[in-house]
This record gives sequence, structure tokens and C-alpha cells, in this order.
Amino acid sequence: MDKLELRENGTQGSISTVISYNVQTGSWSTNYPPLPGARDHVAGTVIGKTFYVTGGRDHNQFNWKNDTWALDLSNPTAWVPKASMITARGGLASARIGDKLYTFGGEGNPNSPDLVFDNVEVYDAISDVWTELPKMSWPRHGMGAVAVGGRIYVPGGGVRISAAPTNHFDVFEFGGKRGN
Repeated sequence: MDKLELRENGTQGSISTVISYNVQTGSWSTNYPPLPGARDHVAGTVIGKTFYVTGGRDHNQFNWKNDTWALDLSNPTAWVPKASMITARGGLASARIGDKLYTFGGEGNPNSPDLVFDNVEVYDAISDVWTELPKMSWPRHGMGAVAVGGRIYVPGGGVRISAAPTNHFDVFEFGGKRGN
């Protein structure tokens, strides 16, 4: 298992270890292959029997990635690279509806003084293609996303890199914005 490291300049290190929790047995496991690269602040989503990991940071708060990797959970022997996200970012949220993985916000926006995104991008797991969608109503990172009944709820997060919590809330339906 990778050690969590602190570099001399105080930045947090990243790891490639994959850890899972079995809700039936109440136990943790590291019996999965490591990610192809060390990461922190990634998003993870399961579609069918495949676990997708997207984005994140690599050994630096300002080293954002746009990788997408997939692991077949019925035969978890190796991660498979998939099409890269359109926008490299960490601290993003993700959720799925059907065969599509939706990503929201994140940190790393060089065009914003707060360094956060309002991006919404969707990955089609069948065609292995990313597409941009209409933006969130407010840029933020570090929030969660959950799909319930065909809608994706994206509450909270931070409106500036490293902090600035907000109670802002977005609701999306079938990839299009429904309201906030």
C-alpha cells in the first residue's frame, strides 16, 4: 500500500492504491490493481459492472489531470485507459444516469481568480466520448453528486480553491439543467 507522503514544501502526496468497502461483510479490501497513476481528489462512478475514475490531482494542488480509467469489476485485473475528459480538474463530482457518467465543477480553472469550474461534462460509456453540457449555475469544487430518479443533485462545495464553502444547490435532469 502506498504511503501518504508530505513533500518538503508541505504539499500532500497522491497515491495509486484502490481501497473498497464491502457493505455486506463490513470489511475493507485492497485487492484491486493500483490506478495507472497516483491521484487524489478524483471522482469515481460505477456503470454496470465497470468502475470509472476521472480527473484528480497528481502530487500537487496545481497539477490537475483529465484521465479516465475503467476497471471491470467482474474481472478486476487491470485498469483500461478511456477517452480523456475535456477539462483537466480535481475536486470534481460525478454521478451516472444509464450508460452516461456526468461530471460537475472542480478546481483548476486558470481563467477564474477563484480557480474553480462551473463545467458539466458527460461521458458516454458505450461510445467512449466526452461532451460538454450547459454549465452549473455557480462554479465550485469539493461537492458531491447523486443520481436519484433520473435527476442528479449537486449540493454544496467550495467557491474558491481550498475553501469558501457554499450552500448552493443544482439539480440536473437527463444531463440538462432543471433548476437550482
